[in-house]
Amino acid sequence: MKFKDKYNIDPEFESVFTEKSKEEELEHEAKMIMFRFLNVLEKLNPEKPLKKKDLAQAINTSASFITQLYRGDKLINLHTLAKIQDAYNITFEIKAKINSNNSQAEISHKVKKFISREKKPLKKLSPHLT
Repeated sequence: MKFKDKYNIDPEFESVFTEKSKEEELEHEAKMIMFRFLNVLEKLNPEKPLKKKDLAQAINTSASFITQLYRGDKLINLHTLAKIQDAYNITFEIKAKINSNNSQAEISHKVKKFISREKKPLKKLSPHLT
């Protein structure tokens, strides 16, 4: 490999380094919300993993549609979530929390607390340990 080739970025990876539009960010967030619902559904019975084929049959849809949901190719809608609730006799709980800069403040506080702990003098070692 030539030196100049070593630092060339493949076009496939360029999107990682470019800023996303607001619409792309919202699309990504919508997929993350959907994956949270699917994750909750999968955790209902850890001993018996949920099969996509069984889920499709339970809500009267195709297995390919379920696969598209899990791949993120399609977004789940509220009607499909209602069908899942009905089929599995469950209720999804929804919680909202305010996104704020407090999380950054919490991280800073924890880091400062950790650093202050590290600066405390070490206990003197016993003479026989030195």
